[in-house]
This record gives sequence, structure tokens and C-alpha cells, in this order.
Amino acid sequence: MRRWWSLLLLAAILTSVSGCSWGQNKGTGDYAPGDTISTYWFDFSLDTVDVIDSYDGYRPASGNQLVACRLSLKNTFDEAISMSQTDFFLLWSLASGDTSSEEEEMAGTYALPKFSNRQLEDTYNLEPGESQEGDLVFEVPETTDRAALVFEEYYVDSESETGYSIGDRYQVWFDLTEA
Repeated sequence: MRRWWSLLLLAAILTSVSGCSWGQNKGTGDYAPGDTISTYWFDFSLDTVDVIDSYDGYRPASGNQLVACRLSLKNTFDEAISMSQTDFFLLWSLASGDTSSEEEEMAGTYALPKFSNRQLEDTYNLEPGESQEGDLVFEVPETTDRAALVFEEYYVDSESETGYSIGDRYQVWFDLTEA
């Protein structure tokens, strides 16, 4: 059920991407690999990005490639945080080369379910002050040359139609041709 809800949220995000203006909230913004990013609940950094042919025996479908994102997370909240592989997603432009258009069409995907001990668990709790490190592995088209690891805050809001309000959005952009 959670995965279905997460996919619904991703679809809503992806359909609203073109023409929207990010940066209205204080934490929202674009970051680079290695930056420590402070969200409402935790700090995280995208430590490394590797484009690979296989990951612990897993091979992508023909025409795709694997992107392994090494994350470090630390709970800075005063309560345990329930985390999932669907908390982060990979976003990329479908246009090749030109990313100057505000109307560019975007695509995205969630990390593959855990199949290796190097990956973050599919679901886990981060206790106050606890740190966690591991990989999120994504399968994307071979033609993808630039992507962003994205985390977007959602708050429970009984006044909104969906029951959630969108908070800050954090995007870590990187070139796959250099990874």
C-alpha cells in the first residue's frame, strides 16, 4: 500500500515539474554531491555516484544502466524516523543535451528493492542521533547523461485534499558521463 501511495506522489511530482519554480522555501534548492543537506528530520549527503554495468550480480535490462548512489544519513530529529527506499528518487530530463527549457519533460524512478548487503534497507528506522550509510541503486536509460537524487518533505495536513502538504525539496544534481 505504501509503495502505491509513493508511486502516486511521484506521478504528481513529475507531472508538476515543468514550468514550476523551486526555491520558494528556505531549504529547497539544488546541491552537489558531497554537500551535507539538512532537512527537517535528518542530514544527508550523496557521497558517491557510480554508473555501472552490474551490481552484485544484478544486470539492467537492455538499453538501461545502473546508477549506484552512496548515501550518508543522520537523524537530527528528537524522535525515531521511519525511512524507506521510496523517500528518495532519481529524476532526469528526457531531452538530450539542452536543459535550458523551463518546459522540459522529466522522468524519474525509485531505487530498486534491496538485493545486496551494500544497499540501504527497503524500510528502516533511524533513532535520534543515529547514522546510516548505504547505496540506493537505480535503473535508468543508457541515454541519461544528467540526473538528480531528490528528497521532498511531506507533512501530515488534515486541511489539504490529500492529507499531506509539500515542504522543502532537495535535489543533488550530477553528470552520469563523469561518474
